[in-house]
Amino acid sequence: MKESMRKKKLTSFIGVFLISYLVIGLSRCESANEVLYAFVDNRRVSEPLQGYSLYAIAPTSKEVVTKTQLFGKVMFNMVLSNEKEVIYYLTREKGLATINTSTNKHAGSIVPIEQTGNFLSLDALAVDSKIGISYLLCRRPEILPRISSERQFRRVEGISFDLKTNQVTHRFNFGEERIENTFLKLSQDSSRIYCLKTNGTLLIFQAPQWVKIKELHLGNVYANPERKLIYSTTSSDGGKIFITEPGDQAMVWIIDTTSDEVTKIDLGYKAYFRGIAMSPDNSRLYLGEMSYLSVVDLATNKVIARVAEDCRSIAVSHDGGKLYFISGDGISIMDVATLKVIDTIDIPAYFLVMTFTP
Repeated sequence: MKESMRKKKLTSFIGVFLISYLVIGLSRCESANEVLYAFVDNRRVSEPLQGYSLYAIAPTSKEVVTKTQLFGKVMFNMVLSNEKEVIYYLTREKGLATINTSTNKHAGSIVPIEQTGNFLSLDALAVDSKIGISYLLCRRPEILPRISSERQFRRVEGISFDLKTNQVTHRFNFGEERIENTFLKLSQDSSRIYCLKTNGTLLIFQAPQWVKIKELHLGNVYANPERKLIYSTTSSDGGKIFITEPGDQAMVWIIDTTSDEVTKIDLGYKAYFRGIAMSPDNSRLYLGEMSYLSVVDLATNKVIARVAEDCRSIAVSHDGGKLYFISGDGISIMDVATLKVIDTIDIPAYFLVMTFTP
């Protein structure tokens, strides 16, 4: 009899526990918020503030939740922490700043550019928030001698910056090498740093010491004096890096960060890119151009769709069902299943990032 009563109590306890767990799980799902962040020039929206603001937008209602005034002249470069709790962004003249995604307020004081050395500007950013190290590419005042009719290049330096102590821990001076100063990525385990020379050579360094490990030649990125913008993204697990190469025969380079194996996707058409994004399940790559949006199937590395849309700075919804991209003076919302624009957000943004916060 006592044994039976104990079993009933145990069964009742387990039932209550499971129901409580389910309710808690559902409440967490329901309280989760998808947020679209957009850089906005205050002059284009009649704001009394100068400079730029970061708009936090609720994608479903299209309402602006908060507007955060940003410091200085902003580089259109945002990095989310591994836990999606902090946004790191660069200002060209002032330094590195952080925003807390739960409050959309600055999480701390800005790290001044003077603290990283005698630099003209901070241009590229990668963050390993697990150990609190940020990696920066910085342009120095020194101008490199021109080769033929190429555009002007400045000397570039890479630095490792401890976010806990606000101190530079390691430096690497690239010397006379011409560096694509807006490209900087980390490997899946954050043990390696990837930079790109303007002749298409990928430089791989040990992190955080900036000890060069190897070089891989990719293609002709920036090989001529015409300013060709490149764009890059990583898979959701950080295992692969994707780099666009614009031109008459446009292509995408894929670098496996665990093996450094390189794969090339020939797109088969002329393209000058303006955005790139990865689907959450890593099955599709979205490429934005002046007049087109292209979809690449990563199982076959083939372009499976090319839609006539002015497309810049692409962000993808958490479930992969919608694309958000800048088009004209607003943000277009596209249904992925039909590749049709189904709605717009009337905000003249410059740069988009999608995050999913609890």
